[in-house]
Amino acid sequence: MEHPAVAFTCVLPCTVQGQAFFGGRRRQGRHTPGAANPDEYGLTPEAVAERSVEAVDRGEKLVLIPGRAYVAHTLYWIAPSVVARIARKRYNYPPM
Repeated sequence: MEHPAVAFTCVLPCTVQGQAFFGGRRRQGRHTPGAANPDEYGLTPEAVAERSVEAVDRGEKLVLIPGRAYVAHTLYWIAPSVVARIARKRYNYPPM
């Protein structure tokens, strides 16, 4: 049971620059051949922090960053294999 004076916000950012994890190990600036480089398209840590603070101030329960991630989240419930295929291609994971 939640305490009335305590609020919780779940923040789920997409790829953040410099924070990519593959195979349980931190990449340490290395780029996986064939995969999209997170430092080129990823969110900046400052943008994630700013949106997170904004969400807490507004009392939002769930926040997906960037906002277009809500489309992927909804699509995942409708067609999970499509989202998995796109993610595998983007991050150069082997096919299942």
